[in-house]
Amino acid sequence: MKKIILVIFLVLAGIGAFFLIKLGAFRNVNFEVKTAGPFNVIYQEHIGPYHKIGPLVQEAQKFAASLNIPCQGFGEFLDDPSKVEHIRLRSNAGCVLQSEPTVGLPVTLKQKTIPARQFLTAEFDGTPAFGPIKVYGDVGDYLYKNKLQLDGATLEIYQDLPDGLVKTKYYFPVKAAP
Repeated sequence: MKKIILVIFLVLAGIGAFFLIKLGAFRNVNFEVKTAGPFNVIYQEHIGPYHKIGPLVQEAQKFAASLNIPCQGFGEFLDDPSKVEHIRLRSNAGCVLQSEPTVGLPVTLKQKTIPARQFLTAEFDGTPAFGPIKVYGDVGDYLYKNKLQLDGATLEIYQDLPDGLVKTKYYFPVKAAP
């Protein structure tokens, strides 16, 4: 009986490890400070938990696709979830456009340009569920070691990968710490 339980445990542990590896739990995150932008975006404003922006991203992508305009999903996160109640978190969600729309936007969408500036950047190609854990967990240490501080809203730009996962590019606006 003990051998059967041990075999079941090992099989389940192996399956769990496979999925954690596949989803990106053990991938390294590399940071780089660089100038990026400008970002031409169409978006909707959102108030509430950040993980619920998916439908807003999809709506903007659907609009861009209807005009044959390439776009990548994005989220702009305006508040620090460690300081703001989750139901009050503010964000903008939609897509980064490769070109300007030639027709008016639907009533639900807004358009703006996020100017070029210095960002601490990182990429994560795994499930978006692990990205925030991996990337945001290391940002504070990087900022402290490199004498930088955050200076504005964080951007995440999402690229769908052929294997069903998502590559997320993170842009943390930074300036030198005093």
